[in-house]
Amino acid sequence: MKKQIIFLLVAIISGSFFIYPSLEFNVGASSYNIWRGFDLNPENELMIIPYANLTLGDSGLSIEARGNYAMEEQEMRELDITVTYAFKPTRRLFVKLGYTEYKFFNIPDPYLRSDSREGFISLGLPWTFLQPEITAYYDFGAGDGLYLKFNVQHFIELFKFIRLEFYSSLGYNAGQWLPHGAKTGFSDFNFTTMLPIKLGRIFIIPFTSYTSVLLDSIGNSKYFWYGITFGY
Repeated sequence: MKKQIIFLLVAIISGSFFIYPSLEFNVGASSYNIWRGFDLNPENELMIIPYANLTLGDSGLSIEARGNYAMEEQEMRELDITVTYAFKPTRRLFVKLGYTEYKFFNIPDPYLRSDSREGFISLGLPWTFLQPEITAYYDFGAGDGLYLKFNVQHFIELFKFIRLEFYSSLGYNAGQWLPHGAKTGFSDFNFTTMLPIKLGRIFIIPFTSYTSVLLDSIGNSKYFWYGITFGY
């Protein structure tokens, strides 16, 4: 039975490659690295963020890799590998299932320890106003806990190749990466503005972000950060 399952997975992935795989690369630079309210870059040094995504045809499967590289220390801080499967059970509802392997290196935050693993599910309505989406993440490794995120987005078309995008999210931390016995609750509010510019297949995305940490267990901090992404 195990061999049959492996054969089926190989057949699906191979068939997706045969149809038309899509590969995307981009690299970004950011003044901060705020993740679910945690400051992963307290030294406030420039972070380089390489990213690659491979979409396997129309199968709904994709594999992505994302890293965080500290320029001043010239060292990799984090590498995440995520596998997702997206599908539409109804005409309007969009569902995404995923699994992420987190590899942490030299993270200054005392709450974030060693490597970890996480599963998640997203439910979204991308064809409705503000495109609401809710995602539940459960870390069953070192982070051991649940994190919920509700986000909305909107965009304004400025020109044929430029548009203004707005993203906002509210997070609820039910114990993920928190000390034992720490208070849980709404943990972080985020607002991001982007200005994507497309030049053929090349795109440039400057952005600014604001994060307000709402949970004492993480720290009542506020961050204004910015950066830029180049991609193909």
